[in-house]
Amino acid sequence: MQDRFNICFVTDAFPPSIGGVQFHTYELVKHISKLGHKVTVITHNLPNAKEKEVIGDNIEVRRLKGKVLYFGGHDEAIDFRMIGQFKKILKQENFDAIYGQSFLSFLVFGCLYTAYREGIPTIITKCSIIEQHRKTRIFAKLYLHILVPFLNKFTAVKVITEGSKQELPRLKIPVIVIPHGVDTSKWYPNPRIRQETRERLGYKPNDIVIGYLGRFVARKGALQLVKIVSSLIKKRVAATFRLRILLIGDGSLMSTIKQEIKKTGLKEHFILTGYMAHNETPIYYNAMDIFAFPTYGEAFGIVLTEAMACGVPPVTMNNWGTRDIITDGEDGFLANSIEQFKERLTLLIDNQELRKKLRQNAHKKMERDFSWDVSAKRTVEMLNPVCRQTRYEC
Repeated sequence: MQDRFNICFVTDAFPPSIGGVQFHTYELVKHISKLGHKVTVITHNLPNAKEKEVIGDNIEVRRLKGKVLYFGGHDEAIDFRMIGQFKKILKQENFDAIYGQSFLSFLVFGCLYTAYREGIPTIITKCSIIEQHRKTRIFAKLYLHILVPFLNKFTAVKVITEGSKQELPRLKIPVIVIPHGVDTSKWYPNPRIRQETRERLGYKPNDIVIGYLGRFVARKGALQLVKIVSSLIKKRVAATFRLRILLIGDGSLMSTIKQEIKKTGLKEHFILTGYMAHNETPIYYNAMDIFAFPTYGEAFGIVLTEAMACGVPPVTMNNWGTRDIITDGEDGFLANSIEQFKERLTLLIDNQELRKKLRQNAHKKMERDFSWDVSAKRTVEMLNPVCRQTRYEC
């Protein structure tokens, strides 16, 4: 008989807050709950949010009272009184393990250290590439080394990519790689949706649609993509197909991107949708033939998994957060320079059979290795020996 565990997730990032980590945490706990395990989420209070509620598939959410710092779209607990509230919850509940969702959270470290002192197994997740920004790399390395004595008190560290694992100093505890998931029941190839969306956007059947989805900021490469595809369009005046560019997102470079498109004189080839709600994105992925994402650095690359789950072959830059997702030449392309990115993009544009091959391989890979069901099962497998050991000791 399979063990059923009582697992506590501690996180600052949880709905109704909006963001990639919030979405990841919710999907992970939802799918673990569907496997039959009891899940309790401990997070901080938010305006108009209930202190205690049950959501989704029997997920209990408890919000701790105290001060929260709001900055740059983030909300982080900064109140020591929350740790005292968590300690009271530990005395009321018989948790098999405490799972902390962030390396950069006072709430997570405070709660996990409290659980450690109570003899409860603790696992912390590193969802980011801390050293990827050149300006803060020295401080990031120093921060990681300062963390080592605290991390070694925990039971294990979970990371989302091999790159994230490599930047960790040597630890005495296990470091386990389990990537983010993608909901393949919502993000999948849909021929009917593809046809309807392309017709609504004014695309013809033989148009090749190059898509981008993400924030319009320098690191994501959206402005660079406009320059690349503009040069490709100009070279294909006599081609039997038209290139169409679908840009989804918003950000600080929006006005600059609009000016660049106007300067090219190719405005009729571009559609900018602006911000798109996350649950609407499968519709637009399905309208694409190629997903072009010249990002300079990703902690993981969730948009890549979503595009691939919808059967859209990606071309992206080879960096820490992308190379764990894509097998170069089999289900997408990884470029080591902007010039190579342009070459790989051109290759996909000109080769329909190659697009078909990569499209099929990309979709199969997401279903096999990156679905939320797979991610949840692997997380529980990681927790299994930890939780069983606790039960036997009790």
